[in-house]
Amino acid sequence: MLKSIFSILIFLIFGLSEGICGETIIDRIIAIVNGEIITLSELDRYHSELREGSKATANQSEKRAKVSKSKREILDRLIEEKLVDQQCKKLAIKVSERDIDMAIEDVKRLNAITDEQLMSALLADGLSWEDYRQQLREQIKMVRLFSRVARAEFTVDEEGLKRFYIEHIERFKEPDQVRISHILITIPQDAEDLLVEALRHKAETILERLRRGEDFGELARLCSDDASAENGGDLGFFKCGELLPEFERVTFNLQPGQFSHLVRTKRGFHIIKVTEKKEGPITPYEEVMEKVKNQYIDEESQRLYKVWIQKVKTESFIEVKL
Repeated sequence: MLKSIFSILIFLIFGLSEGICGETIIDRIIAIVNGEIITLSELDRYHSELREGSKATANQSEKRAKVSKSKREILDRLIEEKLVDQQCKKLAIKVSERDIDMAIEDVKRLNAITDEQLMSALLADGLSWEDYRQQLREQIKMVRLFSRVARAEFTVDEEGLKRFYIEHIERFKEPDQVRISHILITIPQDAEDLLVEALRHKAETILERLRRGEDFGELARLCSDDASAENGGDLGFFKCGELLPEFERVTFNLQPGQFSHLVRTKRGFHIIKVTEKKEGPITPYEEVMEKVKNQYIDEESQRLYKVWIQKVKTESFIEVKL
């Protein structure tokens, strides 16, 4: 997925719904927006684009999320697009081909990719070059419209940024760290089931000795097959995301002094002990000013957009026939 240079528009991208069309579609009007119509075929076009894009999505949970939205949510998006387009025409907001070319260059620069890599990314997302250019056209148009209608209300000042930093302080905290030790009973490659069970029994015996109160470090020195054995199994400090997934699921749920059940990895059977935890420090405001500003702009833009689009809807004639 490409990083967008129009981050304030991310919230406009909604999921699409599965199962909109049957075997045959008879086109009809499903909504009227200030005298302009939206048809069933437009609704189905979005469904078709989603279906094609979903084929390229390896993550099944992501695919299910994309197709979980209802017909009405798709129609709401179409209505909003129609209203935005009408407002752009009213304010004579236009986007040239050169504007789109420049936006594409920015996308390539931000993602550090070539033309070929961009094309490959679009293909993976189920987008044609023409569709992508049209998406950028709509995004640029929306940025310019939003800038025009929200300029008076949108302010970025030091006081507001510091208040945002304080209210969302957890976002600007370094990850917590945990210090762990382990005992490893190695499973040789291509080991037969009988040997694996024997090694499991050995590991369970060590675990039982720990439960009876024997010293973890001493048992690590005596029994562990890992190079860390000479240090009592100590592996040092780790942040969330730095450990093997099998370790990660267990480690951060343990308190200092606690040890795990048997954890199986490709290397063998592990017993993990947490020896120390350090809470991540808060990053000073001065070091994250740019991050604070970007997040503030994103969220304030979303809020103001929702207020603005609701006002436009209230002042418009919208008739839904779905």
